[in-house]
Amino acid sequence: MAFVTVAFFLVQSLLPLPILVGILGTYCLGSFYWLWKNQQLKSQFHFCAIMNKSLLFFSALFLSIVFSCSSKRDTGSMNMENWKSDRYGCKGLRIQDLEELERLKHSYLGVDNQALIKTFGRPDRVELVDKSQTFFFYFLEPSGNCDGVEIEKEPLRVLFRLNAISKVSEVTITNQNP
Repeated sequence: MAFVTVAFFLVQSLLPLPILVGILGTYCLGSFYWLWKNQQLKSQFHFCAIMNKSLLFFSALFLSIVFSCSSKRDTGSMNMENWKSDRYGCKGLRIQDLEELERLKHSYLGVDNQALIKTFGRPDRVELVDKSQTFFFYFLEPSGNCDGVEIEKEPLRVLFRLNAISKVSEVTITNQNP
């Protein structure tokens, strides 16, 4: 059963959840049909034993689904409405939350990309460094994408480095590019 749960978590990152549940449900129904067709269901007790195993399997599947869903992370006293409305840092609202972000940045380590997007909104820029690393950029100061802003130096930004399994491995607040 542990193998099935581990396999589910690995496959879930590749397939959308409804497709995965459909595949697993079809597999279970197909197994029951095969047992019935080949007269492998020898008695009512045998059928109940198979049903109990299936119930255990689907219970594990349900718990895996519930605990694998991403949710928003704690942002402390940061004003997330201002953060999300300040794309590319053009309005200067994100810089107001710099101290709180500095305080909380280590709490985002290990968070998956979906939880990050639910918390901070869509990243201002996404950069794929190689096949195993991605950076999410959130600008704190006005960037080159802002209308009427001339950039003299690189703007301050938050960089979330994501590893091959889309988990945050580093959080940096810097003016430098990765």
